[in-house]
Amino acid sequence: MLQRVREQTQGLGFKIIVGILVVVLAVFGFGGFNLFAPTDPTVATINGTDISRGELELEAQRQLQQIAAQFGEGFDRNLIDPSALQAQALNRLITTELLAQTTDELGLGAADQAISDLLRDNPNFQLDGRFDEATYRRVVGLLGYSPQSFMAQAQQDLTLDRFSSSVTATSVVPRWELAEAARFLAQTRTIGHLDFTVEAFREQVEVSDEDIATYYEENRQDYLTELAVDAEYVRLTIDDLLDDPAVEVSTDEIRGRYEEERAAAAENAELRDSSHILLQINDERDEVAAAAEIAAIREELINGADFAELAKDRSEDPGSKLAGGALGPVGRNIFDPAFEAALFALEAPGDLSEPVKTAFGYHLIRLEGVERQPLPTFEEREAVLMAELKREAAEGLLDERQRELDRLAFENPESLEPIATAFGLEVETVAAVTEFTGEGVFADATARAAVFEPEVFDGVANSEAVALADSSVIVARTRQQYSPEERPLAEVAEQIRELLVTERAEGRVIEAHADALARVRGGEPVQDVASDYELEWQVVENARQSETPELGAALLRAAFLAPAPDATNKSVSEADLPGGGRAVVTVTDIREGDIDALSEAEVANLERVVRDRSQRLDFLSFYRTLEESASISRPQALGS
Repeated sequence: MLQRVREQTQGLGFKIIVGILVVVLAVFGFGGFNLFAPTDPTVATINGTDISRGELELEAQRQLQQIAAQFGEGFDRNLIDPSALQAQALNRLITTELLAQTTDELGLGAADQAISDLLRDNPNFQLDGRFDEATYRRVVGLLGYSPQSFMAQAQQDLTLDRFSSSVTATSVVPRWELAEAARFLAQTRTIGHLDFTVEAFREQVEVSDEDIATYYEENRQDYLTELAVDAEYVRLTIDDLLDDPAVEVSTDEIRGRYEEERAAAAENAELRDSSHILLQINDERDEVAAAAEIAAIREELINGADFAELAKDRSEDPGSKLAGGALGPVGRNIFDPAFEAALFALEAPGDLSEPVKTAFGYHLIRLEGVERQPLPTFEEREAVLMAELKREAAEGLLDERQRELDRLAFENPESLEPIATAFGLEVETVAAVTEFTGEGVFADATARAAVFEPEVFDGVANSEAVALADSSVIVARTRQQYSPEERPLAEVAEQIRELLVTERAEGRVIEAHADALARVRGGEPVQDVASDYELEWQVVENARQSETPELGAALLRAAFLAPAPDATNKSVSEADLPGGGRAVVTVTDIREGDIDALSEAEVANLERVVRDRSQRLDFLSFYRTLEESASISRPQALGS
């Protein structure tokens, strides 16, 4: 099986798909993990390869950032159990390491050039539509990587993606399995439902001014203003440094960058469009037989046979044969070296190669066309390259200036004026900054955290010089504190009224729903129950789980998990509704799906669903086999 994996992951028709992480650490920062502890103990060992606590903590922090980004800036990290987070992170590291070891044993990998091209095309690393080295370094740094380690991680991710695809690529869904899946996935049910929504019961709720006043008195602590400060700051940006003498760029430097760019571009400036015919060497055909057969096909082509028709009929590359062997225009470092050498040795469109042997078998290659992409002149690129080099130099200088800002902030703890004077900056102010909200630079959580450090918050000192996500550095201090104060009843009365109405409506929903559910289960006509509550009983006939989105996921799930109708020809269940409501659900007239009654498109979609599930199970089974044969040790308790 491993040989099949090797072959499939190297197929010429294999398409590269790689995803780059969205930058979330720019907003949320790295938190309080100590990445520089004097010792770095081992937390797990996989076949002799150790995972250190530092690696684990960094992975856990990355996962925490992703969770925080999903929930938004006000997310409370204290809701996450650190032990559970670290256990999940450790499982991920072990899985990745075990799979990486397997791909290394198979000799699988992704070409450096392919990874480089993908990173250059990624918009997260671009400035004005072009790859920007400084932006790249800043972004991967925020993700906790060096440029080299990020490249290695991207290469590993792409290799593992190819590997998992190859393990599941041969998954076949037989007709009987599709028919069995259709019985359930294409099943229809007649669904009735009576919805007890909070909104419907709000009109029945009355809340008096006395109720509001009583609630306010009992919950005064919930109606306090936030702890806030008025802050002032100085801000140094990369743009402020572009005219600094230290970032002057010489013509020689610009010329050097241009030559580097030109050399990199020249390698892929020529694209060759080609087609090929592949005969594999396998158990049915040895190398001698393959060489003889490919030579015979070449003779047919020389004698006038149609290349595309022969490719469709004889080629054994599934990725290209249906297209007549067409591979499309590509540059260098894409194909097998022997294949590439033969392709780029062809001189004119229509030229046919001699048989070419690669790891996949024997090929015949025909050159279809040559495209040469023009390279920009030095004059066309000079201004852009100068701006790039100046910005890179300014970014490096900003690190140096940050240290100077930090020193001045420490030496002059009671004022920002000395810093402003030394750097030619203005002292700016922002009012009402809280731990979770702020305007301007204080929209950045790192800036807000700086002014809520104890000594800074108390007005005793300036903050440290803090680097922000927008490539600027600030030093801040507080001008005025605002302790939490009780908000007057008049200000929060409507808020309390809405809260009480909702709470009481939810209570009535629970009571009414429980009563209605018991009555329907007891055999009362559903129309009578609905009438008593002045609600509408709704029925959807022949509903299919995948094609009745108007019912909502919760109702559909309850209806399709309900048992078959009983002697009363009705199955009764219940479901939660969005917004806190509840529903009584009935199911009648269940009809199993029939694959023969489905359209071709429906069968194709069903096959995709079943195959996806089968592939996930195949890969899980494969991984379990790897896991069982591996030597994996881990601590009993991560906290120890």
